[in-house]
Amino acid sequence: MAAAGGDAWLVAAHQAMGANSVGGYVNYVEPDSTASRYFGGNLSRLNAVRQQYDPSGLMYSGIRPV
Repeated sequence: MAAAGGDAWLVAAHQAMGANSVGGYVNYVEPDSTASRYFGGNLSRLNAVRQQYDPSGLMYSGIRPV
C-alpha cells in the first residue's frame, strides 16, 4: 500500500470510530494532528520544559509545539 493510500485509510478509520476514540498514541504521530490531541492539558507544561532544556529543538519528537 502506498503511503498516500495508508494515510487515506487511517483518516477513514478515525472518521468511522468518531466519538468512540479519544486521544492518540504518542509514539505514532499522525499527519496533521495537533500536539494537544496527545498531551491534552499537559501541553503547556511540556512546552515550558522543552523550552528550558532544549531551546534549540535538538531532540525532535515529530510533534509540533504550540
